[in-house]
This record gives sequence, C-alpha cells and structure tokens, in this order.
Amino acid sequence: MSTATTHAELPARHRPGSLSKIVRLHFVDRSRMIDAPLLIMAGVAVLIIAVMLVLQSFTDVSRADLSEGFRYNQAAIWCLSGYIMNVGVMAYARTMPYAMGLGATRRQYFWGTTAALALEALIIAAMMTVFLFLEKVTGHWFTGARMFDTYLIGDGDYSSLFVLGFGIALAMLFLGSLFAAVYMRWGPPGVIASIAVIVLAVLGVVSMVLGFDLDVIAWFTPFAFWKVAGVLVLVSALAALGSWGVMRRVPVGR
Repeated sequence: MSTATTHAELPARHRPGSLSKIVRLHFVDRSRMIDAPLLIMAGVAVLIIAVMLVLQSFTDVSRADLSEGFRYNQAAIWCLSGYIMNVGVMAYARTMPYAMGLGATRRQYFWGTTAALALEALIIAAMMTVFLFLEKVTGHWFTGARMFDTYLIGDGDYSSLFVLGFGIALAMLFLGSLFAAVYMRWGPPGVIASIAVIVLAVLGVVSMVLGFDLDVIAWFTPFAFWKVAGVLVLVSALAALGSWGVMRRVPVGR
C-alpha cells in the first residue's frame, strides 16, 4: 500500500497534514510560545516596579503624581513586539520543511500555521489581561507603578486591553511570518524590498488622509481601542494573504 493511499484512508484528524497536527507542531516548543512571553512581561513589570521605587526614593514627587505619570507608560506595547515578530518568523522558518516531510500540503500547512498564530495571539492577549487584573488588585504592584493600566492600552478596561493586545500580537505574528516567507523565497533582497513596499504603502495612506483632509481621529474617537484592534486585524489578514501568495512557491529545502 502506497503512502498516499495510506494517508487518504486515514481519518482527517490522523493525517500528517491535518490542521490540529500543524497547530500542535508549532506548540511543541512551549518555552518559545508560552513561557518566554510570560517571562518577558513579568520581567518588564519587575523593572518598572524598580524604577518606581527609585523615583520614590530620590525625588520629592508624591506617589500619586508618579503613578499618574506612569499612565503614559508604553512598555506593555513594546516589550513583546520584537519577540512576537520573531515567533512569526520562526513559525515558517523552523517548521515548514518538517511539516512538508510529514506529508502536509502547503495549503494544510498555511491554515494550520494561521490557526497556531491566532491561538498564540489569544494567549498573549489573555496573559496581558491577567497582568492587568493583578496590577489593579494589588494597587498597582503595591507601589503605584503602572504597566498595563495605562492610557494607550485600554485605560484599565479589560475588554479593551484584550482586543488591543490580540490585535497587536496578531499583526506582529503575521508580519513576521510574511517576512519569513519572503526570505525563504527571495532571500535578504526580498525582505528589504518588502519592507520598502510596506513603508511606501503606509506613506501612501498617510498622504491620502492628508490630501483628502480626512478626520481620522474623529472616526477613531468612539470605541477607539476596538477600532485600532480592527485595523490591526485587517493588517494581519493582508499579511497572511501575502504569506500564502509567497509560500506557494517557496523551495521547501531552503
């Protein structure tokens, strides 16, 4: 009996290329997908608490005023961005040849990876929401320090933080996977060209907004965090579409 025949006769959930197996393949390395983001957020929170304690010890500013100033803290946005994008890059670079060797088709691999990245974004958003809860229930880490209860990521609202955290993580993951697919097909010149195209596209959107005098801020004002998350999800979808277009012709052995 041929391998192809064997795979065809197996139930879908047991085939080498089934979606659940591709998702599990990405989460084999728990330390990279779950432990590392958790440790990064915890480590940055500890650093922010230390900064708050130093400020309280060596300045005359009241704790309440310092805590209010920490509402502008952007650490929760930037501390994971680079790492999350790296996870997206490695999703293709590390597992695609192996998955192909197990008998997965490119379509199966793409949808399995898409599901895995979406699940990772949900996990990261859930982690951020739990950290917000801990931050608020402890009176901002017993010191007044703020990392998640800040203006830019929901202003203390759990649902707003969750959807925004999901949108940020999803966009970083899918942009990373797009750059990985481009690198696997065209190498460094392709990555440089793709970054240039993205920059030009952003500049084009900005020019259009300014040229037509569109009041973007007014559009974002009601439900701002949800709308920003929606834009990030749209960016993720475009990046995923680009990844699929590129990876259909990526040499598996590269």
